[in-house]
Amino acid sequence: MVSQKTRTFLFSTFLAHVLIFALAAALFAHPLGNFTINHYARLELEPNLVRLYIVYDFAEIPAFQEKQTIDANGDGNIMADEREQYLTTFLGQAKANLTLDIGGKPTTLALVPNSTQLEFLAGQGGLEIMQFRARFTAPLELKTAPLTIRYRDDNYRERLGWREIVAKPVAGVTLTQSNVRETETSDELRNYPEDLLANPLNDREAIMTVTRGGNGTAGSGKRAESDTNSFVILALLAGVVVAVASVFLILRRKPTNPSSSR
Repeated sequence: MVSQKTRTFLFSTFLAHVLIFALAAALFAHPLGNFTINHYARLELEPNLVRLYIVYDFAEIPAFQEKQTIDANGDGNIMADEREQYLTTFLGQAKANLTLDIGGKPTTLALVPNSTQLEFLAGQGGLEIMQFRARFTAPLELKTAPLTIRYRDDNYRERLGWREIVAKPVAGVTLTQSNVRETETSDELRNYPEDLLANPLNDREAIMTVTRGGNGTAGSGKRAESDTNSFVILALLAGVVVAVASVFLILRRKPTNPSSSR
């Protein structure tokens, strides 16, 4: 049976974690919010190769949760073997949710050796931001006839965040149709434009038509319009405010005197 002292300690620990998370979110350290997982993908289209570069930017709260997973032995330190094991598992799960179809056929993405990166950056409230980067390649047999390429990222589908896909043709390839941009918007999730924070990019799928020849510039490609996540983000922040208020009410409540009930 759990003692009253143990229950009090566990409850206090829980409240401390709630306060850390809620206050970090209230301070809004990450531009997109402290609960977000943000996506970036760049497809570089060459006559015989597709190069894919992906970045995931974990804001403070999901980064904190991932660090608990990385630290397998729970000693508070991330060792080299723990980091390697996490990267292997993470990469396998992430790759399984990436789809690249060329000419209507699924294409296998091959990891570029030594291209994975995992780093932690300073965040708010003593927490950190985590960024994962990796590069892949896939074969491409481009001819003069138009070829459709479709890319989709289904990782963290239900999580809020920025989602950006860029398609860049190089010399010898013409991008004739595209529902995504050729130009960077967030500098690979390093800098989020302030004028788009309330309505972040939401590119979940890229559909492109390419042909061989040309100087790498697009023909009739068009810029994709972004869906809005602003309402959901505001609702999330409202929930955080309610959570903070509830915690403070609990902390201020005076404990019942046992003798008064006798």
